[in-house]
Amino acid sequence: LKKVKRFQKFLVVADLNIGDAVIAWNGIYALKETFPDSKIDYVVKKSTGNIINGYPEINRVYPIYNGSPYPSEDELLALKKIAKGSKYDVILNFSPMINKKIFGNKYVIDYSIMANELLNNEFNYESVNNITFQAYSFVRNIFRDCHSSNESTGVRGSTIYLSNKAVLSAENFLIFHGLDLSSTKIMITPDACS
Repeated sequence: LKKVKRFQKFLVVADLNIGDAVIAWNGIYALKETFPDSKIDYVVKKSTGNIINGYPEINRVYPIYNGSPYPSEDELLALKKIAKGSKYDVILNFSPMINKKIFGNKYVIDYSIMANELLNNEFNYESVNNITFQAYSFVRNIFRDCHSSNESTGVRGSTIYLSNKAVLSAENFLIFHGLDLSSTKIMITPDACS
């Protein structure tokens, strides 16, 4: 990082799943907290774009992944094109499925550094090993020598933004299936890790 001349434009590459993109948002929040005037672009899964687009910390969302366990050749080419086409000062790669070599000679902070921390914390019962917390702490620690006078506000948790169109679509789904709009709903996904 000592070779980086400025910290104004970042590309953050999420892992391939929706939840991973929501969790990694805390890393983006930490970036914006550290570099308030920076521009941050975010690469996510196609179906994630709709819940990420409202994040005020993100300038541009690139929904390119289809959701396979591994990125396809087309997705890797799209990612390579994005990285090459813009003048990013630093790229944060949160995906263990994407080799940092794809970004060429750009400055890349790779997920493997955070993965080490997570593995070490498994054996240290005094540490916080929550991935949301770690995404935030990871970025704050990486850039600890670059912090402006801004103090850390801490982890905000994971947030999603739903467009008016998405809310209307959900309401129409409930009405179509004869469900009460005013009652509490709990959504459970069997494919989630939490």
